[in-house]
Amino acid sequence: MGFPLCGRLLGSDCLAEITTLRPNVIILDCVGAVADASWTLLLFLRSESATLAIALILCTGSVRDVALLPPHLTVMGSSVVIEPFTLEPLCEAIQERLLAA
Repeated sequence: MGFPLCGRLLGSDCLAEITTLRPNVIILDCVGAVADASWTLLLFLRSESATLAIALILCTGSVRDVALLPPHLTVMGSSVVIEPFTLEPLCEAIQERLLAA
């Protein structure tokens, strides 16, 4: 049995759609520094009670920025997968987050 997959780009309706769909997992691809839109969305999702329980996977090549945030990220119920990566670490992160939920 599989799961429905819904891919989206960040946009103005993104937050409303996440609240409506209430996905089991969100995979955020953070390509820029901590100030980019994906990092902002991550922090927003962890500050809203309606989205707090959603498992988050943060995919990023910004090792320096991740090194600044680990305690904060794990407290927020997020896993980090460093890019580039194979499918295995992503699947492990998804399983880790779903089991923790």
